[in-house]
Amino acid sequence: MMSKDIISNSSSQISCENEIECSKPSLRSCHHCSKRLCLDHMNEHNDLNMVRVEELSDEMNKLTDLISNLNTEKSLEDARYKLNRWKKENFDLIERIYDDHSEAIHRLENELNDRLNIFKGSLESTITDSKSQLSYFKKINQTTQQVVLILFQIIFQLFLE
Repeated sequence: MMSKDIISNSSSQISCENEIECSKPSLRSCHHCSKRLCLDHMNEHNDLNMVRVEELSDEMNKLTDLISNLNTEKSLEDARYKLNRWKKENFDLIERIYDDHSEAIHRLENELNDRLNIFKGSLESTITDSKSQLSYFKKINQTTQQVVLILFQIIFQLFLE
């Protein structure tokens, strides 16, 4: 009687729900996908899931390594390099501008000194001539109002130039 019950029970059982047709009776349900599978396919299914678990474990290990190797050193080193390069480029530019303007000032200084020397020479010459005339008039102890006005105008003109 017992064997008849087992046969009747097995015929009332649901067939394996594996992707490939299987006529074996399903013995267990997969917790992952809720399919009812026979023992052989349950083992295959479990093996496949274990492969997936290993793959996920490897990916998690890679991610853990990646996270543990994250640091700011490379980024900061790159930022410092770029900042130093920018600083050097701008210092070089400032140095070139400074040199150009310094040369221009030097040229202007030379031109101004040349003009000043010419002006001084002209003034000194005029003053020397005026002094000579004054000395002459002092020596002869004689002068006219017109001569004094001319000399005054010469001195006055020196300051206007």
